Amino acid sequence: LNSFIRATCLHQLYHKQHTMITKLLVTLACLVHNAHSFVPKFTHTVVHTRSAFVVVAGMPEQLAEWGCDATLWDSLPLGARRDLERFANSGSEDLARCRILTMKEVVQYNAEPGAVWEQAAWDKSVLGWEQNRAELAAAELARVKAEKKAAAKAKREATAAKEEEQKHGL
Repeated sequence: LNSFIRATCLHQLYHKQHTMITKLLVTLACLVHNAHSFVPKFTHTVVHTRSAFVVVAGMPEQLAEWGCDATLWDSLPLGARRDLERFANSGSEDLARCRILTMKEVVQYNAEPGAVWEQAAWDKSVLGWEQNRAELAAAELARVKAEKKAAAKAKREATAAKEEEQKHGL
């Protein structure tokens, strides 16, 4: 029992020292590192929303060719806009088209279509979209299950008919 208590105490001491060393190294790195590298460099208009600075830019023209319009763009969250901009810049047309289709589906569940993006409305839209996807998946699963059940029944009936035929010597 004493050896267990001693081992536990040593482990706690080691953990405290490790945590202190980690904090010291992070602090030292922050002091030594050039302070300018931590400052973000914005190339677009900066808008202050809530407590974070975000970059807002216009929709890339290439996205319009891939199916995104200004109404959809305005109703998208910043993360989706950033992804679409990245897809447009890298020429990832398939990824962009797929994301645009998904975003169009999600926006359909918005109570105010065409409205400018806001968190609460977007969360409700995503929830509605996810519920619909779950219902479609459940319906598809039920359909596949029913098909398997019908196929198994047909196979059993065919086997039973064949056995009956063999019994009667037909």
